[in-house]
Amino acid sequence: MSVERIKILIVDDEPLVSKMLRAFLEFKGLAVDVASTGSEALEKLGRGGYAAAVVDMRLPDMSGDDVIARAGDISPGTHYFIHTASLDYRLSPRLRGMGIGDEDVLYKPMRDMDDLHNALMKRIGPR
Repeated sequence: MSVERIKILIVDDEPLVSKMLRAFLEFKGLAVDVASTGSEALEKLGRGGYAAAVVDMRLPDMSGDDVIARAGDISPGTHYFIHTASLDYRLSPRLRGMGIGDEDVLYKPMRDMDDLHNALMKRIGPR
């Protein structure tokens, strides 16, 4: 799979955060879509085609954990990353069971945006 064909979904209700992540990942050659609520994310993920989703843990309509747990059933081929400002966030056993590990938890604010790109490429990049 070439980098240009990799689709990423950013799920965050803060427009500035979504805009920044989208601009950076598009600069890196990825196709990026954005959702600002859990419901919108589930709708988009249900259409398929996303290699990964970067999900904020605090959304207006549901938790990021719930989004990922539900999304696992409708888009099982998607790899999920947690994006949170909570330094005490801990992965639930439910998410660990979906193959999400500590290396998939990204903290806001990111000091180096390349950390996001590197995490994505490690999990879903061209082989």
